[in-house]
Amino acid sequence: MLFRPIERMLERVELSKDDSDISYFTSLMYLGEMVVKVIASGLVAAIVDERERHRYRLLHRLVRADGIGEWCSCIDQILIGPASQHLHNESRSDQKELTAKISSGAWQYESVTRIQKCLCELGIDCEEVKLTTDLRKWYSSFAVLRNKTRGHGAPSFDTCSKIATDLEISILLVINNLSMFKRQWAYLHRNLSGKYRVTKLSKESVLFDHLKSTSEINFTNGVYIFGSSQ
Repeated sequence: MLFRPIERMLERVELSKDDSDISYFTSLMYLGEMVVKVIASGLVAAIVDERERHRYRLLHRLVRADGIGEWCSCIDQILIGPASQHLHNESRSDQKELTAKISSGAWQYESVTRIQKCLCELGIDCEEVKLTTDLRKWYSSFAVLRNKTRGHGAPSFDTCSKIATDLEISILLVINNLSMFKRQWAYLHRNLSGKYRVTKLSKESVLFDHLKSTSEINFTNGVYIFGSSQ
């Protein structure tokens, strides 16, 4: 695992296991929400500026989003909507991982199957996974799970015990395999000298290190993802 913010959340999940199954389940839900929001943020950042201002419109929606469903809707717009035409070439692999139709044996399929099992245990949207599916089904199913539990109800202790393991496996399959989480992430802050302070958010940030010694490149302060995974 390379993406440090998610590593920190995973540490919280591990600690919650010693508390109670309800605490464990709740921490997993926070982890899943974080994964969905990082995916959405990473994809929005990969939209190239163009005259139709797709990136601006999507950012406008996200900063005003009142639920996880809005984040999932924005991901879909980026992956299969008009905005998909303006994705940076380096993010096409992320798009393919999320939209490719895959069958049993692939990590995407297993992740979707596991989260659907959680929904079936709760009696929600209990449909069988088709012979082929894509990872878009994962985050849409997670949004349903989140809204039916944390959003509009509280699952019982027994229910949390039954579904927590499958939920964790499902989320970890996404975290450990999606290319976006293997890229180099860093927070850049430009000092008065014009050079940058690079705070790494992934295990490595060597691809950003040259910014520490140059003032010739102009970046706004913020979080950046290096296009190619290393």
